[in-house]
Amino acid sequence: IPFPASFPYRQFPQKMFYHSKPRRWGFFYHEYCNEYFKDDELPPVFALFRDEKIGFLRFNKYRDDKIKGNIADMSINLCPKKRGFGFGMEIIKKGAEYLFNKGYETILAEIKQINIVSIRTFEKAGFMCLDSMDKKIKDTGKVFHIYRFILHKTKQKTFCSCSAVPGLGNGKWKMAI
Repeated sequence: IPFPASFPYRQFPQKMFYHSKPRRWGFFYHEYCNEYFKDDELPPVFALFRDEKIGFLRFNKYRDDKIKGNIADMSINLCPKKRGFGFGMEIIKKGAEYLFNKGYETILAEIKQINIVSIRTFEKAGFMCLDSMDKKIKDTGKVFHIYRFILHKTKQKTFCSCSAVPGLGNGKWKMAI
């Protein structure tokens, strides 16, 4: 079974994932087929820079009675070699634009409280901290302290405009579906 392009990114979990150990291919393939594509409306997307896959975004519908409107959850995984260059913020902005164009009014991101880099990246992309909570993972029983960051659709069309990442020459990046 050929593995999807997202598999190598999953092998660098560091502080990001609720499941922090690298996955074996067979286990990940089951997760990939059952979790990544459970909603045809919100498939994961890859971010390309100069036709190279540099990261991917996952989306899920999200329900919370405290938040009004149509809500989607977003998570990002960036190629380790591309971290620290501003790609994450731009990819998050482009992902937000993608979700807003699909009719979502609010985007939520759950981030482990120890993942300072992701917290700062989502803040730079315009997200604000909604609250903090403990999240229990069903299959492991582990509890993580998380922040929930939120972004509401604005009437300003320029919020999510994306172009070349500053300082990286004339290279453009785009989302691939």
